[in-house]
Amino acid sequence: MMTTDELATAVLAMRKREHVSFAELAREWPEHFRDGRFEIRSSVAPNLVIWVGVSETCADALEKIKNRTVAYEAASSPLVYLIDGCTLNYPLAKAKSRKALHSYKRPHWIPTVMRPIERARPSQL
Repeated sequence: MMTTDELATAVLAMRKREHVSFAELAREWPEHFRDGRFEIRSSVAPNLVIWVGVSETCADALEKIKNRTVAYEAASSPLVYLIDGCTLNYPLAKAKSRKALHSYKRPHWIPTVMRPIERARPSQL
């Protein structure tokens, strides 16, 4: 089993790419991104689910990555997840405004990818 630091380092090694989906991460490390008991929720609205099945080690590793400000979560097309072969069994979040995103009464999936901070456009930060 990987430690928090080892997993954070491994995820960051994928920075050479434009982005990485949580489906890709689950394929690479299923014990951390598929078989866990936690979920990642958006900080934008409480009922926006980014990914489910993460381990405690995974949650801690993602928090370390965010705190280092080397990668960020960006909204993505559900097609990215269809191509990667895995989607979540939640209604798709389709709202565009923050107010509308907050109106969801039940959890909705918001397809999200991790992107290296150096690839961010100013409007994404």
